[in-house]
Amino acid sequence: YQETWLVGEEEEDTDTSSSVFRCDMDDSPIDSYTKEEIKKFPEMENEPAVWASSGGLAKDEKDDLKQQVSRLQRENAEKQTEINDLRKRLESGAQIEIEKLKKLLEAETEKRLIAEEERDTAKENEAAATKKLQEEKNRMRDLSHAAFTLQDNVKTVYDGLMKMTTQMMEETTEGAGIMGHSGPSQAQYGASFVESPSNTFFNGSDFVEIRDTVPEGEDSLLFEKVSFLK
Repeated sequence: YQETWLVGEEEEDTDTSSSVFRCDMDDSPIDSYTKEEIKKFPEMENEPAVWASSGGLAKDEKDDLKQQVSRLQRENAEKQTEINDLRKRLESGAQIEIEKLKKLLEAETEKRLIAEEERDTAKENEAAATKKLQEEKNRMRDLSHAAFTLQDNVKTVYDGLMKMTTQMMEETTEGAGIMGHSGPSQAQYGASFVESPSNTFFNGSDFVEIRDTVPEGEDSLLFEKVSFLK
């Protein structure tokens, strides 16, 4: 068969299955040559060219394609590495931000719990203080009531004793003047209730002074009553 080499456009041949085409890089059409003729021009074999045939790619084109594939694979690997680095940085940064947010959330939660605890404690303290204040008010009210009651009771007892003392003095004085006895007379008894500024009692209208000498007979009972009041 005849093998034809073309530079530029394809030239028709009866047997295209075995044709080999040579295209120059600038696609400038030139005449076709046989292999034997091309061997006469060795400088043409050194020119850059893309070889093609119906049976497959030429060695130069295969090598070039391999280089392109290698380059693309290398670039793809570099891009993938860069993508992985960016993804790692993004994930790392996101994780850091997540940790920061977690810490902030925990801090805010702790602050809220402390505030609620302090509020509950303040409410409890306020309730306790209110209860204690009410208890103090009740105690003061009870004490005041007891004081007024005691004052009334003391006044009642005092008034009763003064009335009884006055009545006994009157009865004793009258009895001493009528019946007579071995003790001092009525005038003497009356004289015994003077000149003793340290011994006094109130008989309802005046302060009456008594002597330390105990009268005899019925007067001794009167002296004991008066001494009790003093």
